[in-house]
Amino acid sequence: FSIDVYDRKTDNLLFPPALPATAGTASAPFINIGKMDNKGIEFSLGYSGNLGEGKLWNVTFNGSHYTNKIVQLDGSAS
Repeated sequence: FSIDVYDRKTDNLLFPPALPATAGTASAPFINIGKMDNKGIEFSLGYSGNLGEGKLWNVTFNGSHYTNKIVQLDGSAS
């Protein structure tokens, strides 16, 4: 059996802004546009056994649930 629980706050959502056509072939610098919260749980349950001589079997069940929420986007809180 294994279980992982996480709660992560990210404050560097990077995005390349659009440049005007007068910029030529210059690459836009990436800028920070917001903050995001990630929360979730992942689990796994497994079993191995023998079914007579030389017959090994195993079964595993796993699942996950997560939530991502944008907390702030381009200066405005949500």
